[in-house]
Amino acid sequence: MSPLKGSNSTRYKLDPARIGFMGFSAGGTLALAVGLACDKDARPDFLAAIYPYIGNIKQDTVREDAPPIFICVATDDDLALAPQCAALYSSWTNAKRPAEFHGYARGGHGFGMVNSHFPVNNWIERFYDWLQQLHKV
Repeated sequence: MSPLKGSNSTRYKLDPARIGFMGFSAGGTLALAVGLACDKDARPDFLAAIYPYIGNIKQDTVREDAPPIFICVATDDDLALAPQCAALYSSWTNAKRPAEFHGYARGGHGFGMVNSHFPVNNWIERFYDWLQQLHKV
């Protein structure tokens, strides 16, 4: 067990093998950067990049030990992030790493946990489903 991930896991009753990093928008960018750059002992066990801006992050550097990733975006996002997110998904799968991608037609940027009365409202359930399957493998 990594000393970084295990230092408080007992205290908070967390499984040190199930500690991930989720971020929204710029936070999704940060989660992605951490997942690509951290050494093995500090790397999260999974990533959730929700409408991340990919920007200058080199997607062709997906490591062979990159954590599984969950990506979610709305195609009507004002920042036009859907193509970048689809490319991110492709880079993860091309590296033969576990990945899940959900692109919703409507939701805009910043849908988060707000009830917009669109299918994107159910993204958190899809994330939960993915986490359940991830840890059954």
